[in-house]
Amino acid sequence: MEMLVNENRGLTGKIAIVFGGSRGIGAAAARRLAREGADVALTYVSAQEQAAKTVTAIEATGRTGLAIKADSADPEAIEAAVAQTVDHFGKLDIAVINAGILLRGDVATVSVEGLDRMLDINVRGVFSPSRPRLRVSLTVVGSLRSAATQRCEADIRARASTR
Repeated sequence: MEMLVNENRGLTGKIAIVFGGSRGIGAAAARRLAREGADVALTYVSAQEQAAKTVTAIEATGRTGLAIKADSADPEAIEAAVAQTVDHFGKLDIAVINAGILLRGDVATVSVEGLDRMLDINVRGVFSPSRPRLRVSLTVVGSLRSAATQRCEADIRARASTR
């Protein structure tokens, strides 16, 4: 198998975790980090097959990938994912907070429970990995935004309010 590499490899020796890294924007971020030289852990909730494909793509760059089942709505799961990453790689340098959900509807049609779920993942999920009690020194890249959220389409305004 031919190994895909980037000559720059400016992140060689760095360890990253991408929350919500199994598909879409998160998977693209995980692959890019690997192309730049980082070993990458990623979290997923239900997309185990996509997570495995993303790990395969990471490993095709010559880097090490690790998929961790962790719900970003659960602070303990986030802390456990960080601990598992540190246990596996020995450290953690970069966190990309990408996990998020979309429940379509406006404020009249999205339930309070649905809003709570979006807040747990889209807002609290950003806060949890940034907390100092994780006991690792890392660079938090930030929360990635989708184009739909930036445009604030009518049927996702409830979600946009959480991003």
